[in-house]
Amino acid sequence: PTFSGQECVPSKEGVFFDETYKVVCEPRCWADGTCNDKGSTEPSSAAGTCAASVPPPPPGNGQGGAGRVAMAGGCFTITDRTECCLHSDGRANPTFSGQECVPSKEGAFFNPTYKVVCEPRCWAHGTCREHGSTEPSSAAGTCAASVQPPPPGTVEQAGAQIPVGGDLRFYTVASSNGAWQTWPDQLHAMLKDLGYNVNMPELGVPGAISRPSKSPVCQDAASWEGLVTPRFGMVGWSSWGFSYESTEDCDSDGYHKIAGYNVSCINAWACNPTWTGSVPLLPITPMARAFRDAHVVLLANWINDGKSTESSSVRETCFQGADIHKMDSVKITETNLKKQIRAIHAENPNVIVLVLARYADTRMTIYVNERTLPQVKALNDAVKERLQDEPNTFFLDLDFPLNENIFQSLSKVHPNCRGDKVMATDVINKLYELKVLSRGLDLAASDNCLGSSDCANLDVPCCQRSALCYVVNGTTCSPYGPGIQ
Repeated sequence: PTFSGQECVPSKEGVFFDETYKVVCEPRCWADGTCNDKGSTEPSSAAGTCAASVPPPPPGNGQGGAGRVAMAGGCFTITDRTECCLHSDGRANPTFSGQECVPSKEGAFFNPTYKVVCEPRCWAHGTCREHGSTEPSSAAGTCAASVQPPPPGTVEQAGAQIPVGGDLRFYTVASSNGAWQTWPDQLHAMLKDLGYNVNMPELGVPGAISRPSKSPVCQDAASWEGLVTPRFGMVGWSSWGFSYESTEDCDSDGYHKIAGYNVSCINAWACNPTWTGSVPLLPITPMARAFRDAHVVLLANWINDGKSTESSSVRETCFQGADIHKMDSVKITETNLKKQIRAIHAENPNVIVLVLARYADTRMTIYVNERTLPQVKALNDAVKERLQDEPNTFFLDLDFPLNENIFQSLSKVHPNCRGDKVMATDVINKLYELKVLSRGLDLAASDNCLGSSDCANLDVPCCQRSALCYVVNGTTCSPYGPGIQ
């Protein structure tokens, strides 16, 4: 075990480790003077170096080699055994620097107290003697021969919450953008393609659905048409429909008091009772309890808050005729979203809550309305600021390309297949940035690629970022349409 797995080190040109036997090659610990139990206690003056052009051994054999990425914090910072096999130790300490990372056996740990599943090879093999590792670790495992660098079009990182192949559960709380759009379904399919075990039990709460009630038919719909993606998609609702247990606090005129405003207890578009569906209210506690085992909850249910202030007739029914403007609605949105976030975290404080931005208004049905973008941005920025101190809660900005067919003609003011692709992609990118996901999509900058349409000439990162293109068979970039409507 003293020598097993040690790199071989040559002697200097014209010099021998052992003059009698003309030895020109010894294991690393012999050359460095760390094979203490074998009589090597001082670095050998004969030790040379290997030329930089000497290739390392191939990956996947437990000894590291080509394709491994240096982990700056050290192998021990990696928390996933599969990821361990993709890295070498990147610390400056010469004992560890460049050592291949070795995983522990399944169910075993190098350090049970800290649940360490990855260490540099010398630690696993008991040859880091000056650092207290003098015997091979019984916990040491091996890297499977199948371990490969990340697939094309993906990026990977160590230390993320959910490893490749790990369970992942996400739920969406939305208004009509959850019932008439495909972005939760596209997100589900993308996560599966990235290698996660996406498995969401049915929510078991009245009002929950598992797929859109209507939506454009996207050209890649086959990738998610067999998937079950539970979510709430309450058509016409605003954030307050998800924030109360009952209507007991409603006054005799049928209004809640929220952030100083009278807000209708009727959950429907324009607070019109004739448009109330079969579920008049979604009690907040059963909803939050249904998310107890989720990793991520996506809140996209406040988009109608500000829109309800834009018409005098809707202000009359929703706010009892109050003089309320779009930016005033931020106070109402803040109150309701905080109630929902805190109810979710009361069930499980580790759930990541991602609040999606309100997307752009429309122009000529299918285009982004550039004129109102500053107002939409101001609204999003205000909501983001109000939520910034909520733990495990993050805000996701959304941008669509200008002068492109992005919105539906089927369900107007809702993004089409292209817009949904952007939304799903942005969710994955945000979860990767937050180190929730260990593997994400390799994406080019939005400034260069979001509106790119020359699909045949785009590389994979730009194709994946584009709203107008998509990757087919892993490497081919093809045009992506708005969907059949």
